[in-house]
Amino acid sequence: MATQYQIDPRTGVVLTIFRGAITFEEVVAHAVELRGDPSFHPRFAELLDLRDVTYTNLTFEELELLSHTIDPFSRAARRAIVASSDLMYGTSRMYQEARDAEGNVQVFRTMKEARRWLGLAEDSADMDRRTA
Repeated sequence: MATQYQIDPRTGVVLTIFRGAITFEEVVAHAVELRGDPSFHPRFAELLDLRDVTYTNLTFEELELLSHTIDPFSRAARRAIVASSDLMYGTSRMYQEARDAEGNVQVFRTMKEARRWLGLAEDSADMDRRTA
């Protein structure tokens, strides 16, 4: 798995991109790294790009653990997850179910829909997969 993230303090958005296969351990390592970044704030929104993920074996129990104890974002943070494959869309919906009592996590098939929900410009070059 390859993970990249970019924090835009101006907009208060974290762009996170996962590629390849995702394991529980790698997701935990990413959360720890993000939490330790001095530019990160738990109230920031997240645009999570899973379009290039090829495989995951994350279980609902692991997703619950991530959502309740490991996730660096606050419960109030808006989270837009983009998952084009059926596997990642289904996994993302399980995470949404585990995490989201407030309606702040939404899963989308396209980046355009996710950006719109977060209130981001569709063509904002500063938050794009090519620059992260």
